[in-house]
Amino acid sequence: SIYNHTTGCPMGGSCSAQYASLVLNYLERDVDWSTLPPICRYGDNYLLFMSPSWTPVRGSCVPPPPPTTSPQLFMSKVKRVIEKASSMKLTVEGWGKSIPFLESQIFFTNG
Repeated sequence: SIYNHTTGCPMGGSCSAQYASLVLNYLERDVDWSTLPPICRYGDNYLLFMSPSWTPVRGSCVPPPPPTTSPQLFMSKVKRVIEKASSMKLTVEGWGKSIPFLESQIFFTNG
């Protein structure tokens, strides 16, 4: 059987990635990125860079984590801030010294 796509942008089409980027840019318009740790978005994947030395700008909606805070707890706070501002549902796929990202493995070292 053949599916007749009548609305939206077909997934896998030649302009799907550009369309997704436009939609995400629109949804992210109310996120104040200056109040969050450094974040990189590639397509629909976010990569958050966090170190113990990170300090937020004045007026940050996510205060720096105390030394006793677990990465999971801090990540959940950052996730809530982005979800609230963008009305998107985010999924945390990993954290630590080695994480999967875009079908690759990223390793973090001290040097």
